[in-house]
Amino acid sequence: MEIFSHYAFWVLFCIILVGIGIFLFFYFQKQKQQQQVEAALLAREEGVAQKQLLENYLTALRGKDPHFSRISFLDFVKSLYFKFYLFQGEKYFVQLRPFLSDFLLQEELDKIKTGLGHKHVQISIAALHITAIEVNEQRDKVVVEIDAAYTRYQTQPPHLEQDCVTRERWTLERKAKVKSLSADFLQELLCPYCKKTGLFDENGTCTYCETEVIAGEGQWFLADREAIFEAEIKPDVFVNFATAYGLQIPTLVHPQISDQKAKFLARHQLNRWESYWQSYQERIILPYFEQVYEAWRTYEWGNARHLVGDRLYEVSQFWLKSYQKRGVESQLLDPQITKIELAKVEMDAYYEVLTARIFISCFEFVSSLKEQKVLKGSKTKRHHFSEYWTFVRKHGVHANSQKDLAYDIKTCPNCQKNADKMGKNAQCGYCGQKVNLGDYFWVLQNIEQDETYIG
Repeated sequence: MEIFSHYAFWVLFCIILVGIGIFLFFYFQKQKQQQQVEAALLAREEGVAQKQLLENYLTALRGKDPHFSRISFLDFVKSLYFKFYLFQGEKYFVQLRPFLSDFLLQEELDKIKTGLGHKHVQISIAALHITAIEVNEQRDKVVVEIDAAYTRYQTQPPHLEQDCVTRERWTLERKAKVKSLSADFLQELLCPYCKKTGLFDENGTCTYCETEVIAGEGQWFLADREAIFEAEIKPDVFVNFATAYGLQIPTLVHPQISDQKAKFLARHQLNRWESYWQSYQERIILPYFEQVYEAWRTYEWGNARHLVGDRLYEVSQFWLKSYQKRGVESQLLDPQITKIELAKVEMDAYYEVLTARIFISCFEFVSSLKEQKVLKGSKTKRHHFSEYWTFVRKHGVHANSQKDLAYDIKTCPNCQKNADKMGKNAQCGYCGQKVNLGDYFWVLQNIEQDETYIG
């Protein structure tokens, strides 16, 4: 009896210890999650305050340059970023002279002479954010933070190859007298005078119009660049899931959204925002959501390529290939939207922008390609998270609200044939037109995580 009592005591003692351990585990997990939420909220408050100040400077910039468009400007930055890394280490890097400061250009040319450096491929930009604007009588200056990923390899033996993520801070400048080019001329690096595709000699002279293009005289140029961080993507990144603590953060709604909605209604001669927004969710957000997640699940972008911007497509392709290189795949099964909240409406001289926070539920997991073994996540327990989806189209497209919401997304918006032959560059296989620039309809330009979105 004493032996039994002694044994029972230790069993009970062990059960109590296990119970305490489980309690402490969940307690500290909750504490950690709460700390993450508080840190994210603090970062957001700082970001929102900075964003409001930035809006004031943006208003001042548009006051002197009414055709300045945030979307168009960032398109230009994206083009310059791609060319900078694609040309890096090559003799034709000098063609970027009209768009670089003398110091940055010489720095890269010196690397070419020594043969030191890296090559970059599979370049993709995840996010671009304007973080500062300065306007004075001599110059305009805009600072942009760029989150990107690429595969790089050494130009010298042993030619190591690495998948990397990076964040850089680029400072772009122009003389105060310079005005913005129209949106169509900012998607590529063009001569600001003849508007032809930028082919320049070593002196910065356009080979078409033979005009010497001096940095900052007719267009923005990169005055300075700073690497905030660069890190190799470790293998465990592909089988780790971060806690979706962003769900606990309230939706960030633009402080001037009431005015923005009123301007949108007036521009399109609409009576009630609620009616338009309800139709927009049903005819735009939901169908896009289904097509995009189906493309991610199947790796087949043919029926969705025309719906997404180039930057978003390139990012998705980078990560899909990175998963495959490591013999794993990421799956999101049965994705469902549980709620949609409007976050922002934006309009400028060329574009209209709608941003919505989408709350999502799905089965999310990472599995091995060979054995189809689940390495992380679950096929039976639903995962809940939210994302901010930003849709863009050019001003003047479908001014009639009924036509706006009548487009069948499974067809080419230009020739109306089935969208089953869309190329990687979003060119229709039937009419040959590139159709994801916002000329015809809404394009999903960006998807941003809830804990990092700052408006």
